[in-house]
Amino acid sequence: MKDERALEMARDRHRRAEMRRMNEEGLDNCVVDDMNVQPTEEEIQFDWIGRFITTLPHLRNMHAHGTDNLRPNVGLSFDIVRELINQLFEQHAGQE
Repeated sequence: MKDERALEMARDRHRRAEMRRMNEEGLDNCVVDDMNVQPTEEEIQFDWIGRFITTLPHLRNMHAHGTDNLRPNVGLSFDIVRELINQLFEQHAGQE
């Protein structure tokens, strides 16, 4: 799962770079080929638990109290939280 998240981060980085390029060149469309994108070491070693700890309260409040932002990737947020919780419980189960 960690490799999948790193690859998704790399693809997202590539897509953002392509959107910046489109803006800079005044393009209104392009084809984004992210099949050969490779994660950086930083993306591979990303501290998901640290990010989880700092962002969970915000995510909880946002979903509990609503927001005026529409986020099409809310499913990804829940996937990340699910994976982090699973990893935490796997680590805890190994200590018993």
